[in-house]
Amino acid sequence: ICVTPVNSCGNGTQACINTPVLTLRPAQPGTIAISGPTCGPGIVTCSVNAVANATNYTWSINNSAVTILSGHGTRTIQLSLPSGFTNVQIGVYASNCVGASNIQYKTLFGLPVINTGLTGPIYLCPSSTQTYSVGAATGATSYSWSITGNAQIISSSGPSAVVQSAANWTGGVITVAAVNSCGSNPRSFTLYSRPLQPGAITGPAFNLCNAAGVNQVTYSIAPVAGATSYNWTVPAGMTIVGLNTGTTISVLVGSSFTGTGAVCVSAIGNCGAGTARCLTVSSRPPAPGAITGPSAPCKSTSNAQYSIPAMPNITTYQWQATGNAYVFSNSFTSATVDYNFVTSPSVTISVNAVNACGSGAASRLAVTVNMLCRESQLSDWAGQQLVVYPNPSNGKVIVGFDGREGESYTVLVTDMFGRAVITNEMISSAEMNSTLLDLSNEAKGIYMVTLRSADGSRTETVRLVLH
Repeated sequence: ICVTPVNSCGNGTQACINTPVLTLRPAQPGTIAISGPTCGPGIVTCSVNAVANATNYTWSINNSAVTILSGHGTRTIQLSLPSGFTNVQIGVYASNCVGASNIQYKTLFGLPVINTGLTGPIYLCPSSTQTYSVGAATGATSYSWSITGNAQIISSSGPSAVVQSAANWTGGVITVAAVNSCGSNPRSFTLYSRPLQPGAITGPAFNLCNAAGVNQVTYSIAPVAGATSYNWTVPAGMTIVGLNTGTTISVLVGSSFTGTGAVCVSAIGNCGAGTARCLTVSSRPPAPGAITGPSAPCKSTSNAQYSIPAMPNITTYQWQATGNAYVFSNSFTSATVDYNFVTSPSVTISVNAVNACGSGAASRLAVTVNMLCRESQLSDWAGQQLVVYPNPSNGKVIVGFDGREGESYTVLVTDMFGRAVITNEMISSAEMNSTLLDLSNEAKGIYMVTLRSADGSRTETVRLVLH
């Protein structure tokens, strides 16, 4: 490339420079040179000799904890090494407008790293001697061995050590550290004397009632590392069919199993049996599912509906309520609750499932009754002065009537022979009045419920059917 200066008097002296045309990509850079301490934390310099025809140098590292501080695009960079630095692979290639060279790599080592597992039995029996080793750690100049628990290192040679356990050895942790001028880098491994406790037992825990038709069930666990066999036990009233040394057993449920017990299993290894895993089992049902229904009813609510999901192998359900709330129309998985007579805002609705062997645990719902609010009266009461519900009834009924405040009334229940069964005196309020009558101990049949005012000006009668 030449250039000649020109003015009105003529041309000056020409100047030229020879610029070669790049037709080849650069060669692979030579060995990467390292200067500076390689133990973190610190800064090291990495460089390569100049490569002919190279116009750029690209560097890479494979350790996110190491940072390139400067030198991108040049043949020399500075790296920041963190505390505890172990190793990083450094790469660099040269490039120009034609292409890029092959990459030159170099691995920089700091603390030595043990990259292999432990060779030797992880189950060390009491009063025994075993040899353990790890793979050689690059850059390590020595190794340090230690062990916890009732055992000791009786000898060691580099990445290998001999361990002796005491008679009361129950397990521990063996540690080997690779050492060099940058420090010590340990790695630990757990040793056991017996197999670990098995995982969760799979199988039925409730409704194991022979009287309900449950005769035979199966229990199982996942295999346990180091186990050569297993030992299962079952509660009285149950019998294991066949062997009890595998991961699965079949159990007969006898008629004498009517309570609770535990199905247990332990893994057995060369050094003995480990800790047992147990599953509590019961002949009775579990607690029913969540109770659904109103959780904040008014005190005047008389027909709050509650229900639960159906359960298998259930004979019936037992519904209950606290705080003078009354359960009516108990219909298996649902129930109706009256809150007119509660004395506290805190009420608990509960239900138990029952099978042929008994009643199981209860499912509960906490209810907060609004003692001040009132719902509109039941549609059944509209246009009526006296109402008795539920009718027909299984024993407990509510008698409702309207009246003037301060009036005295008598509620009389008589059977078909005119015999007085219940007599209830009460003072009317200005709004709808109600009272609870319990005829649960009376015979099934037809009864007459009569409301009579004290002055004799009002008498009403409703027929009630008990079934």
